[in-house]
Parts: sequence; structure tokens; C-alpha cells
Amino acid sequence: MNKKTYDEKTLKKLHVVQLELLEVIDTICRENNIKYSTAFGTVLGAVRHKGFIPWDDDIDIIMPKKDYDKLIEILKKECPEGYYLLMPDINVEYISLVTKFVKEGTLFIPEIEKQMKYERGIGVDIFPLNNVADNEIERKKQFRDAWFWGRIMFLRGIAKPDIPYKGIKKKLAELACWCIHYVLVLFHVKQSYILKKYLEAVTRYNYIDTEKVTSFEDASFENNIIKLDQIFPCVRVPFENIMVNIPKDYEEYLTRIYGDYMKLPPVEDRKNHYPYILKFGEEDS
Repeated sequence: MNKKTYDEKTLKKLHVVQLELLEVIDTICRENNIKYSTAFGTVLGAVRHKGFIPWDDDIDIIMPKKDYDKLIEILKKECPEGYYLLMPDINVEYISLVTKFVKEGTLFIPEIEKQMKYERGIGVDIFPLNNVADNEIERKKQFRDAWFWGRIMFLRGIAKPDIPYKGIKKKLAELACWCIHYVLVLFHVKQSYILKKYLEAVTRYNYIDTEKVTSFEDASFENNIIKLDQIFPCVRVPFENIMVNIPKDYEEYLTRIYGDYMKLPPVEDRKNHYPYILKFGEEDS
């Protein structure tokens, strides 16, 4: 695992690019009547810091699935010059299920993706909100299927993921991942098939109105279940030098995720995603 941390100048440059991306998405959504909200640490930053969490290095956006589909359709047809979409149905080597809106000419390659054939730049993460089954048994099956196919998607691309264990447990987990990867490769299980199965699970209840939704692409999707009317209509707040959307019931939203969200975490818990490779484009040369 990469143990590097950002220096103040580098993190500030990263924030400038991400803020540019967020402003572009915000403009597109407002011009096309697309509902969106910032999410997770971006909401926390907006409320607690009026901008980025000082040590954070990403921006997250959530939106109802129908609005997500509308945004993706627009970006596929007429993506603003200087930007591109990164998602598995466009980029066949891309192993993540998270859609990213990316700045051209930049590089932001996580340690875990350094062995992959594709490159990705500095981006904003976009999460669709899909319906969660109301019935507990059906919900557990939906979650299990989403989790399973999401992990299979990841292991189809990477044989040696970063395992957060130690000792024999770590070695056994690494062996299991290696075996799964090469079985998938040996039997020519295509990424498109895995993606189809994953999407079948996460959109399973979109044909009916359910009480709650979640962003299945997030690792903690089981803990991020929420009602749409707790998010929309959003509140418009300052974020650095622009205005962005945050959930209507942002206090409840942040409390559920972070507890006492106004309290700063200990220094050792102030983590981010410092990449294996980070380049800002022409200015690096």
C-alpha cells in the first residue's frame, strides 16, 4: 500500500481541479433539470468546513437512477471539451463500478490499479441511487447479489488486491483472490457478463416505488440506505468559491454516517486516497 501523504501545495492543486469538475457537473445538472446532491465526505466538508475537508482528496455525487441515466446520456453524446467519462460499459478494462467524470490530461492512478491497462485522471465520483427492497428477505438477497457480483467484477481485473488482513489470514485471502481471478480468466468470463449480473441485482426493484434507496457502488452501501425525500429537494450551500447541493436533511444524513460529525477525528484517522501516480497535465512537464 502506498504510504505517501500530500504536501499542502499538491493537495491544493488537486482541490482546484476537483472543484472545476464539480462546477461543470453542477452546471450541466442545473441546465438540464437533473437532480443531484453531493454525498459522503463532500457533504461533511460543505457543512463543517464550507468546502473540502482539509485532508480529503475526492468529491462524491449521488442522484436518483433516472437522473443519473439522463446525465450519462448527455455526457456520452456531448461531453464538454477537456473532460471524459470513465465507466465499465465504456472502458472495458475499467474494474471499478463507480462512474467518474474526469479531467483530460491528468493522471490519478491508485496503488491498486497500477497493474491495469487503462489510465484514469483526476475525477469526481458519480453514484446512482437505486431502489432497495422493502421486504427484509428480498433486501438481504439483493445486497448479497450486489456484493457478490461487485467483488467478481473487481477480481476479474485484479489477481492480487490489497488485503486488509495479516498473517495466515492474509495469505489465504490472497490465494483465494488469485484463484478466483484465474478461474474467471481461464473460462473467459467477460466483464460485460459480470456487469450485466451486477446491474440486474442493483436495479431489481426500480420498477416499483420502494421506501428507500442506496448507492450500491459505494463499499458501505448497506449502511447508506436513505429515503429520497430526505435528500431532495436539496439545500444549496457554499463549497469553497461555488454553490452546490447537499441533502435536505443533512444533519440526519451526516449523523447516520459519521456520528458527531462536527467533531474532528484524531490526526491518525484523517485518511485520504493518495495515488500511486498523480499528474496535473502540461504543468508537470
